[in-house]
Amino acid sequence: GLAISPANPDVVYAIIELPEGKGGFYRSSDMGASWQKMSSHVSNSPQYYNEIFADPKDVNKVYSVETITRITTDGGKTWEALSNKYRHVDDHALWIDPDDTEHLIIGGDGGIYETYDGGKEWLFKCNLPVTQFYRVAVDRSEPFYFVYGGTQDNNSMGGPSRTTASGIPNWEWFITKGGDGFFSQIDPENPNIIYAESQYGNIIRYDRQSGERTFITPQPRKNEKTYKWNWNTPLIISPHDHQ
Repeated sequence: GLAISPANPDVVYAIIELPEGKGGFYRSSDMGASWQKMSSHVSNSPQYYNEIFADPKDVNKVYSVETITRITTDGGKTWEALSNKYRHVDDHALWIDPDDTEHLIIGGDGGIYETYDGGKEWLFKCNLPVTQFYRVAVDRSEPFYFVYGGTQDNNSMGGPSRTTASGIPNWEWFITKGGDGFFSQIDPENPNIIYAESQYGNIIRYDRQSGERTFITPQPRKNEKTYKWNWNTPLIISPHDHQ
């Protein structure tokens, strides 16, 4: 992550991931010609975060967006958590009002929030349909097929492509699995059987008729090492055998 201070463009900040605890937060006062390590602070999941935002007026104030956003007011020496009161975790974007730096808009896995007091209280923008679907699948239901998918930290879910009513209300959608949702697959012969997953290969078989969820992630056999999974693990049903 890299940020130039609007308050003094000679000052540049960098947040760097390195192995064995060598990473951290760095500051340059000469446009990057030389650097000083201010602290060992790196976000808790650098491959997912590691973006920083410098305050427009205070050269020593920097935000690091992460699971719970951190803020420094001494150029990176010390860090404290930004308030998360009544707000979703996992922040990724930040706008700071250049005229009033207590006015912030933050975006993350739960949507968009606004504050006018530096983050003590937040207003959730509940009228924005901004859910991000990683993957989408459909079943073979009639007369209207159902759409399924995994969303960014807001569950895997399904809902009708159409109804006999005027529009599709929120209550028509249902959750198949919690967490970050990824691939969903539907049994081509029984649309009540849905396979859904969350991060790192946590797969379930969901029976829409009974509501039963069965954990089916492959497990290491005797004397095998623990399996490793991608964040977004591919999942398919054989076109030759639906089981």
